[in-house]
Amino acid sequence: MTTEANAMSHPIEVLYLASEMSSFGGAERVNFLVLTGLDRTRFRPRALFIKRAGEIGQRLVQSGVPVETLHASKRARFPLVLIKTLSYLRACPVNIVFTAEDRNWCAHRGARTGSRCLPV
Repeated sequence: MTTEANAMSHPIEVLYLASEMSSFGGAERVNFLVLTGLDRTRFRPRALFIKRAGEIGQRLVQSGVPVETLHASKRARFPLVLIKTLSYLRACPVNIVFTAEDRNWCAHRGARTGSRCLPV
């Protein structure tokens, strides 16, 4: 089976990971367009918000992109948020995670899981 045929039979799981997106500005609009513009025969997009989904989450759901929220409070400690995020990733494995979060978050995640995390 060719790589292209394999991709057609098993869509690539793509997760957008963000702390929250309360507004719908330029960066949010770009991420929204990426998720909703993916070819659904090749990719299966979804979003995970650490705090709350906000307006972008509502628009993603309306566009058919599944959205989950961890509902972490502003006072949540980083290790607890990390454990919740990793638990989600274990329960719902993905092939690609993309985020607009800062390099510190990615560095902590990479150190904990041994994986590479490249911020965009």
